[in-house]
Amino acid sequence: MTYVRLGNSGLKVSRLILGLMSYGQKEWGKWVLGEEEGIKHIKAAYDAGIQTFDTADVYSNGESERILGKAIKQLNLPRDEIVVMTKVFNIVRREPGPFLPTVRGDSPQADALGYTNQYGLSRKAHSSIASCLSIANQCHRFDYQTPIAETMQALHDVVKAGYARYIGMSSCHAYQFHAMQNYAINNGLTPFIAMQNQYNLVYREEEREMIPTLKMFGVGMIPWSPLSQGILSRPYEETTLRAQTSHSAQLWKKTKEDNKEIILRVEKIAKARDISMAQVAVAWCLSKDVVTAPIVGTTSLANLQDLIAAANATSSQRPNPAEHLPFNYVPTGWVGILFLVLFALTTTGHLFQAVTLKTTYMIPTLVLCGVGELLGWAGRYWGHVNPHNGDAFMMQITTTIIAPSFMTAAMFLILPKIINELGTMYSRMPPRLYSIIFITADVTALIIQAAGGAMASIARTPEGSERGGKIMLGGIVIQLIAVILYTILGLEFVIRFSYDRPAHPKIISDLRKNSGWVGVPRGIVKMLTGLAIATVFIIIRSIYRTIELTDGWNGTIISTESYFNWFDGAPIFVAMFTFNVFHPGNLLRNLESSNRLPISAYSSSDRVEMTRV
Repeated sequence: MTYVRLGNSGLKVSRLILGLMSYGQKEWGKWVLGEEEGIKHIKAAYDAGIQTFDTADVYSNGESERILGKAIKQLNLPRDEIVVMTKVFNIVRREPGPFLPTVRGDSPQADALGYTNQYGLSRKAHSSIASCLSIANQCHRFDYQTPIAETMQALHDVVKAGYARYIGMSSCHAYQFHAMQNYAINNGLTPFIAMQNQYNLVYREEEREMIPTLKMFGVGMIPWSPLSQGILSRPYEETTLRAQTSHSAQLWKKTKEDNKEIILRVEKIAKARDISMAQVAVAWCLSKDVVTAPIVGTTSLANLQDLIAAANATSSQRPNPAEHLPFNYVPTGWVGILFLVLFALTTTGHLFQAVTLKTTYMIPTLVLCGVGELLGWAGRYWGHVNPHNGDAFMMQITTTIIAPSFMTAAMFLILPKIINELGTMYSRMPPRLYSIIFITADVTALIIQAAGGAMASIARTPEGSERGGKIMLGGIVIQLIAVILYTILGLEFVIRFSYDRPAHPKIISDLRKNSGWVGVPRGIVKMLTGLAIATVFIIIRSIYRTIELTDGWNGTIISTESYFNWFDGAPIFVAMFTFNVFHPGNLLRNLESSNRLPISAYSSSDRVEMTRV
């Protein structure tokens, strides 16, 4: 456990502060632990290095303060080492009973029950502090009924009388804190050294006004409820006794749906790092430089140890601030713009070539691939502009996974044309089967990837996204197998043609005039070269995607931007640009009829075997 200065004061507090709201009487709250369990928690916290304890007179109507006092005496905790913080403002019942809320510093109900002048921040209300010696006395809430001058003078008197060493404020507006602090400073009174306000992943309003104010005054921030009444410590659908019965938890319940995405992100990060959701939430709070020490409260010793582990974690063990983002990083803007320009140019080129060279089959293949890549990179740039947008992430990952399927379809159409030109006897199977088998596999892979992408995009839980990712992985694997098999068959064809080693008996009309590649039109040679280049880059990209999805949504591969740029964006662009240069509309037209094979090795049942002369 480390210890840090509280604001600009000389007081040091532990990096975690144990809140004692959970220890007291069941009459005050059904979820509250009794004295014995409370003392056990205080001992466990102290043994772990926590020497700062926060309580309030209203917690279990004073029983929380008494339990702390008994623990200090029973455990023989050194008073010169520990820091005790308490708060005043609310109504403290004389007998056990539930919390009596004070509205804006006034409560006719409390007055009717005989609690007049026994709550709020007046001088009279502060007189009760004489019975409780503390290091820091805090105002639990702002008192609208008592003048600021009276409140600050009363707090100063408490310090002068020796009942407290420092003062702090809790849960007020920035303008109120500013007015109170200014009054103390300008009138030579004791100023606040701490602000105990609500601050966590689902409540960040303090960042607007309060945090800049605290920085200006050099006041330390010790936020309460870093777990937001526990909703950041458990999966979205789970609940607890406190969540069902606590007055404050019921208020937060109304905003739970608004916070659903954040809770799911916390759960996602926790699973990826094999830590608890509570550790993620506390580590996030500790990562903020304005936070001195968050106040944590638990009703379980195991949960307390879990939170202590989060505080003791090194900076390298804590979640990266970008880890809760859909991409797990912020996509680089200029890279997105660069690929948008490159894919726009190559796609426009393919559309122009498809029309002018009358190769319309390139429109539903290469042109459509380019459109998909443009949508994907638009999603990545959208993610740069709005890193928290989950739709941008799903838009890019779905389209960039699906788009190359259209390009492989073009490859599966081009090779059969070349086989027909050079000689079907050198091919392991008829040219028409290339289109039937491989395009069928391509369409199957496309459908599976689209289904997985749709499932992942509409998923509202990490498990749903993972299932969608696994389905997409299945489609990628099918595509990879198809491309590898296509490559093997194509390579075998080229080798057999080069050495005149037919895969099937030749017939009379299939006799070649020249051996090797002599006399073969240059267009075919160039087209085969282009196919080879594009195929290599498609395989590189498919292997990368397979590894990426196998590694998972939170894996190192998908979380590293440079991997995506170099092993997905770049290979697909190079493959598309290769077909701009080696375009079948240019290279496979006006072929010399001398080398065209008029009869297929698969079309005649009357094959005549010939020996080479």
